[in-house]
Parts: sequence; structure tokens; C-alpha cells
Amino acid sequence: MTPLFLLLQESIELPEEFDQLYEWGGVIVFAVIGFFYFLPSIIALFRGKKNVIAIMALNFFLGCTVVGWVVSLVWSLSADAKPHTVVVNQKQPQNQDNLERISKLKKLLDDGAISEQEYIIEKNKLLNI
Repeated sequence: MTPLFLLLQESIELPEEFDQLYEWGGVIVFAVIGFFYFLPSIIALFRGKKNVIAIMALNFFLGCTVVGWVVSLVWSLSADAKPHTVVVNQKQPQNQDNLERISKLKKLLDDGAISEQEYIIEKNKLLNI
């Protein structure tokens, strides 16, 4: 006894166009399934995510599970953390530093290494006069 589907297959002959359509139909279905499977990776690539490699790995290895696919989709749609700029103002004790420089200039003046005029010019620069 021959199964019914084999009898039907032998009795109906389809034109060659149906064979080509059947082949392309499989390719199209495979492409659509692949597109939706890798949709989180595609979104992460187009959004320029910083951790796109991690999203792609999660999508590739765990995308076959619903939880893995959803997590990778949410991760690819989430915003990257913006870097915070921290400005630290540390003022050097200018007065103390300037006093040391002026005392060094005075010592150079006393030793005769610089003239009175050079001493005054440098002292005024340090005192912003």
C-alpha cells in the first residue's frame, strides 16, 4: 500500500516555473528569518553602539532563545551612557609661590646677578602690576 501523498505527488505534475518559485521561496523565507533573528545586531550597528560586539555575540549565541533575543534587542535600543566631564579646580597657592620667586630674585639682586631694573621688571610681572 502506497501512502496517499506519494500517489498525489506522482499524479500532479507542476510546470517548471513552480520549481523555480519553490527554490526562491525557500531563499526568501530564510532571508526574512535571518533578518529578524539578527535585527538586534543590525539596530546596534546602525545606532553606533559602543558595545556592538557584545550585542552581536549575545544575539548570535543566545538569540535562538526568546529571552536572549529580547535582551539583545533591548540592549541595542537603549541609549549609551554619556561620559561625564569632571572639572577639578585646584588653585596653587599663588601668593606663596610668588613670594618664593621674589625672594629668589632679591637674592640674585643682592648677589649682583641681575640689575635693579631687571629685579623691578620681574617683580612687577609676578605681582601683575
